[in-house]
Amino acid sequence: MSHLDRLSEELMRRLLRAAHPEHTIVGEEGAFEPGSSGWLWYLDPLDGTRAFSAGQDTCCVAAVLAREGVPLLAAVAAPFAGEIYTAVRGHPSRVNGHPVRVLSPRPMEEAEILLYYDAPEAGRSALYGAAGRGELGRISILPGSFILNACRAARGAYDVYLCVKRHAGPLMPWDLAPASLVLAGAGGLLQDLEGRPIGGMIPAREAVAGAPGAAERIIDLFGEKIRDSLASLRWARRCEVVFARLCARALGAGGNRVVGIGGAGGGIGKTSFARELASLLGDQNCRIMSLDDYLIQRMERDARGIGAHDPAATNLEAAAAHLACLRRGEACEKPVYDHVAGRADRTETVHPARYLIVEGVMALHPILRPTIDLAVFLDATSAVRFGRVARDREEKGLSKAYARSVHERYEEDCRRHLLPLRATADVVIAVDESFNLRWVSLE
Repeated sequence: MSHLDRLSEELMRRLLRAAHPEHTIVGEEGAFEPGSSGWLWYLDPLDGTRAFSAGQDTCCVAAVLAREGVPLLAAVAAPFAGEIYTAVRGHPSRVNGHPVRVLSPRPMEEAEILLYYDAPEAGRSALYGAAGRGELGRISILPGSFILNACRAARGAYDVYLCVKRHAGPLMPWDLAPASLVLAGAGGLLQDLEGRPIGGMIPAREAVAGAPGAAERIIDLFGEKIRDSLASLRWARRCEVVFARLCARALGAGGNRVVGIGGAGGGIGKTSFARELASLLGDQNCRIMSLDDYLIQRMERDARGIGAHDPAATNLEAAAAHLACLRRGEACEKPVYDHVAGRADRTETVHPARYLIVEGVMALHPILRPTIDLAVFLDATSAVRFGRVARDREEKGLSKAYARSVHERYEEDCRRHLLPLRATADVVIAVDESFNLRWVSLE
């Protein structure tokens, strides 16, 4: 049915381009179309393709409008079922013009649960075992659209919809955002199996939709048994709005983009941030370049008395030359730094990509800044920076006095060399001691 999916999406795109030519459009089937206004559409032209092929009515078409990573309105049409859901953030959701509401709380042994389960059998056995003992009500399996099934939970067709995916592709923003908006406007929730709300802009492989009490009870009873302990994007899910807004900024312009991720010190999460951002933008579309690979030899740094936060510790000219090469669409041969040996002992070839993510304390340095299209500064407190030294002390057996002296030197270098780079950033993101993120600035 891919041909029909593409035809449906092209029709949606034509209508949106005619009405809003300045809007960005991202669809499940078609190409990314950049815009200039900050408004972004996510389109799912046919959710529940197999159900459609089988002649079932559990399929739908969905569209979501977002701004700065926050979904604002959604429309979900299930024409064969005669259902049209609409949702606007902060307002009641509707089906065919009438307000919808999730089911009122009732005992779990009376609850009706809709299940999509593509995961190890242990979790499925736990669910059916509980139902067999009378601890849960009826469990049904209804194939079809995730979006439509979640919307039906919003109108009270069942207490909870549990979707767990391990082998098939993850749920994407065009799946999650309409479900999240419709549920929110019906007094319901969309959550992951750790109980965190799903706003809709971060991919997920697990989702629980329905009335708050019932959804939370399912998570309490079975979350530990069926959640993916190796799930990626944990930071992005915990700080969804920050990552979603940053993705919107990255997606909001055409052509190849260079994203720089710098910050106030080492050990504050730049590498993890870069990896999760790459996953969200699509690993196949991204290359990550660490500026650690351009450090000069440790022996030379020690002889000159300079720390890793000093610009002189990094061969910034070589990094700038390689960035310029990649921007031209050419591959480059970059060094690979060995942190044990304290020197670069080999090279590797880096090929151009749609998104090149450059991470390191010097990512926003004036030598590199002209090559950076989107500059991100992670603004950590002194306590966060000291946490890195404390971890090093535990791992390396350093004395408290030595660790404190190292921290004081880092702080001086941070004040002199790193904090001034904050003023050159396009986006500033605060990092607290629990590694929660807060969006500070757009300018």
